[in-house]
Amino acid sequence: KDVIMCVSLLNKTIITLLVLVLIINNNVILSKKMFSNFGKVDTDRGLVGYKETVLIEENNESPGYITYFSFASDFPQANELIFRVYVDSEEIPSIESKLLNHIYRTNDALFGSYGHNSFYMTIPIPFESSIKITVALDINIRQKDEEELLHIAYWSIRGIHDLQPSVGNINLPKSSRLQVFESEDILEPLESTIILNSTRSGIIQSIYTNLESANFDYLEGPILAQFDNDEVTVFSTAVDDFFFSAWWFTDARPPYTVNGLGGVVLTEGPGHLSAYRTHERDIIAWDEQCTLMWKNGDAGKDDVPLGSPDVTHSQWLVFYYEFDQW
Repeated sequence: KDVIMCVSLLNKTIITLLVLVLIINNNVILSKKMFSNFGKVDTDRGLVGYKETVLIEENNESPGYITYFSFASDFPQANELIFRVYVDSEEIPSIESKLLNHIYRTNDALFGSYGHNSFYMTIPIPFESSIKITVALDINIRQKDEEELLHIAYWSIRGIHDLQPSVGNINLPKSSRLQVFESEDILEPLESTIILNSTRSGIIQSIYTNLESANFDYLEGPILAQFDNDEVTVFSTAVDDFFFSAWWFTDARPPYTVNGLGGVVLTEGPGHLSAYRTHERDIIAWDEQCTLMWKNGDAGKDDVPLGSPDVTHSQWLVFYYEFDQW
């Protein structure tokens, strides 16, 4: 009898535990809470100026991420708007960028623009407990005694709690922070510039560039990389092959897309290239450190330049995630 009672009690305990597991799982599913905010001029919001305007603020004390962010504002100084992202009550923003200058006009699902002074992005912006996104005109462009004017803006931002964002099929650690590394230089022939520098664990989401010169000979310039303090290696032999082409885009004139890699390239006149690529399949990740560099043109034997690279206006933008450890 004692054995039977013990078995019966054990069965009841197992059943109780299974019920608790089902309840917990159900609660997890039910806790997938959406949140959102918008701006529109004919409501009580939709104006921007030199003071920070809060586009969205969420303090639910649970992890989540921004799933969609779109913005539009059409006035002469709109490209001087600075977007700031504050994660988990930080005082210094994780992101501080003039996104209207950098989001490339594409039909990509992750980011792009279909109109003047506007952009959309679905790049996940994760947080552990809270997030605030603001926008304000760069105070450095304000003229002395300039009257404070507010400008019409439209925005729509959505997010979700208790889901884990990813890059491709790699789930991001809970401590992940979206970062934006921006570089802009005037480079002499064969001069190099750093296009990404990270000293924490990380993974790249996408890379964008805008290059302008007197000719296209800078396309021979390699991209160099150093991961986890190892030796510097050639990451890509030249700009054209990094953006999916060969022979300087001659066989497939831009614009074009590459299925699964999401790249689009546009050339405008002699020496002007705008291009981006995503890294959801072509994964670039590291444990401790990552530095990427680009060289304005290249040289062959005896350090003789390949072609005649000229002075180049170089702009690079890298969306990437940093975190404590994998």
